[in-house]
Amino acid sequence: MVATQAVKPLSTVLGKTRADAASAGAAVKVPPVRLLLIEDNPAMQATLQRSFERRGISVTACGDGDRALDRWRAAQPDVVLLDLTLPGRDGLQVLADARTEGLRTPVIILTARGTVGDRILGLNTGADDYLPKPFDLDELE
Repeated sequence: MVATQAVKPLSTVLGKTRADAASAGAAVKVPPVRLLLIEDNPAMQATLQRSFERRGISVTACGDGDRALDRWRAAQPDVVLLDLTLPGRDGLQVLADARTEGLRTPVIILTARGTVGDRILGLNTGADDYLPKPFDLDELE
């Protein structure tokens, strides 16, 4: 029997949401969640970016593995959504390099690589969650 892990909602990966913090006191001004989306498919990137921006999340997008770490450092995101099959540097290498540099931002891998071995490798490399494509956008909320 293979144990399956339920996908953690984005709000769970981030911990207490900023919306929750804002509702605790009317005078609290809370900046939007900053999300770094590393995805090379333009249609997928646009769909995800629109969906998150409608929810008040600030999105920085990157479609290239070679530029991903520079974007990560510059954007200082609260969470990273990371595809694995990228032009240039592979997403797993991006993640490994980020963790080696000490970047501890929560990472959710979104990828077409969906075997149990792929998931184990992604989580062992430092991802906080792993969501194989195709997926429903509701799984990320």
